[in-house]
Amino acid sequence: MGPANASAVTAFGQFSVLAVSGEADLASAPRLAGDLEAAAAATPGGLVLDLTALEFMDSTALCLLLGARQRLAEDGRELIVVVTDRHLQRLFEISGLAPYFRFADSLEAAMRWVVTERPVARVA
Repeated sequence: MGPANASAVTAFGQFSVLAVSGEADLASAPRLAGDLEAAAAATPGGLVLDLTALEFMDSTALCLLLGARQRLAEDGRELIVVVTDRHLQRLFEISGLAPYFRFADSLEAAMRWVVTERPVARVA
């Protein structure tokens, strides 16, 4: 499998938005890990992870997403995953990890949640 192509991190209020395209697998794991870390560090709030252009994801990438979610949660921050592909959604479900993530069916829906909920990061 080929490497994932992640766009530049975009800030939306206190949230960062990271769009991932292509393939997220063992070969692209180091780049995805770095992109997730950079996106989380870019703003004090949570992270919206846009997977609408992702073509493939394996368990390696799923583990990276779970780790990012856990690190954000430890700081009182949210991870919202935007998934439109039923195969990707199914990967979260069959792994048993779906309950640990907040999903949105479009980037617009995720942004509405960010604006409506007005999540605030915990201050250390």
